[in-house]
Amino acid sequence: YNKHKRYFRCNSAKYGKCCCEGTTVFESTLDGAILKEITRLKEYYIDENYIQDNIDTKDPLEEKKEYLFKQISIIKSKIQECKNAIKNLYIDKLRGIITDEQFVSLSEQFETEQQENEKQLEQHQNTISIIDSQQQSMQDKSEIIHKLLSFSEITREMVNEMIDRIDVDGTKHNRIINIYWNF
Repeated sequence: YNKHKRYFRCNSAKYGKCCCEGTTVFESTLDGAILKEITRLKEYYIDENYIQDNIDTKDPLEEKKEYLFKQISIIKSKIQECKNAIKNLYIDKLRGIITDEQFVSLSEQFETEQQENEKQLEQHQNTISIIDSQQQSMQDKSEIIHKLLSFSEITREMVNEMIDRIDVDGTKHNRIINIYWNF
């Protein structure tokens, strides 16, 4: 369809000239006026640089995630140390360096420590998954805000959501368009 051929007419025109003179306006003219007014409001009320800086660059979760990755690395090395210790205990038991009772006691301690480390590892990995989903949500919000701030074409949904009414006055070649916002 062609926006230059589509036009809007005042709904009151059907009641006669006493209510409205039947003013019409092309959709492309109306879209241009709305975009111009939105751009003016955006420039007046919104500091895009501030929004961009605070959405895109300040991610407090990234620091926490890096900390958790370091902790995971430490925990994995602790788990490996426990496995090696249990293996060495077994070798020491076979060589007769430690008794059966010492082997059982020490191996239980290392196994308990290993299980605690594995639980902690799982908790950290779950926390990282949660952070990843939160970061994705923040990225999605950033993309939505960027899209809202940089749109170049107005949609009917945007008009219905943001605009209460539009008054069109003037002649065919000199339109005066007044936009009344819902906010």
